Amino acid sequence: MISLSARTILKLAAFVAVIAIGVAPVTGQVAPLKGQVAPPTGQTAPIKGQIFPVTGQIASVKGQIAPVSGATLNFFQTYKKVMHLMDVKEISREALADYDKALDLLIAGDINGALDALESAQVTDVIREESRVLWAPYSLLIGDRGLYPRGTAFLQRLTLEHPKLAHLHTDLAATYGMYAGWLKEHDPQHLLGVSGLSLAEYEVALVLGPDSFQANYGHATYLTYVPGREAEWEKEFRKLIAMRPADMHGYPFPAVYQSFVDGLLRSGQEQKARMVLKEALVLYPKSLGLQALARKLPAEEQQGTPKE
Repeated sequence: MISLSARTILKLAAFVAVIAIGVAPVTGQVAPLKGQVAPPTGQTAPIKGQIFPVTGQIASVKGQIAPVSGATLNFFQTYKKVMHLMDVKEISREALADYDKALDLLIAGDINGALDALESAQVTDVIREESRVLWAPYSLLIGDRGLYPRGTAFLQRLTLEHPKLAHLHTDLAATYGMYAGWLKEHDPQHLLGVSGLSLAEYEVALVLGPDSFQANYGHATYLTYVPGREAEWEKEFRKLIAMRPADMHGYPFPAVYQSFVDGLLRSGQEQKARMVLKEALVLYPKSLGLQALARKLPAEEQQGTPKE
């Protein structure tokens, strides 16, 4: 049996693959529009069955036969190896069988059949916090086809059936965030509402699981785009940093530092961003993302001699 730490490393590699493909930012969150006012803390959850109409949405046709991108198919095939290395405490054999079925349908070009199988897997293992490993490929396929109304509607139903599960609210929040990113390019008039729902779900998740790594990460990253809440998100990032090591949470930890530094730069706190980046590079000197940030950050100005 493969050790937990090794299993987790493989899971992290899969999450990194999602990010590398470029389907969404690391948290699934999109930046609110400039000047957007965030919903108040404590905003209620979405209305049952609420789905935002989208102009130009890619239609989902029953029995749809269409090839997926090579990157998506490669991810699913690699992820299958990860899933089969997980033990029954992390994923049930029934859910694993559904995932294998989804991959077969995906290879055959049956997108909706694959989504049906992935939804079945998530329903089977809904109580397990590790079920997030099933959400990752599902969200990737939803994003690949632009089928966000289907994805959000499914997760809305699941959270309504299991309202006390923090990880479900986090998955729904991240899916809303990805949907908002799609809307920003295709239907900006609906961006504000969907982006607000993302924040609302993160806040519900934090009430249910205040120490949830993914909920804290998503919430902190979202707030970096909301003027006036700097103290709040800086505190949340410090809380996340105190949660190391990453293999306790199934996420590549340098990404947390990247989001933290990005937020500091957006809010004009360049000196503090340098300090956080320096701290991060001591811990993760081989992180390509952190190295890229170091190149992006302008060189610190040197004190010159006074002009005569």
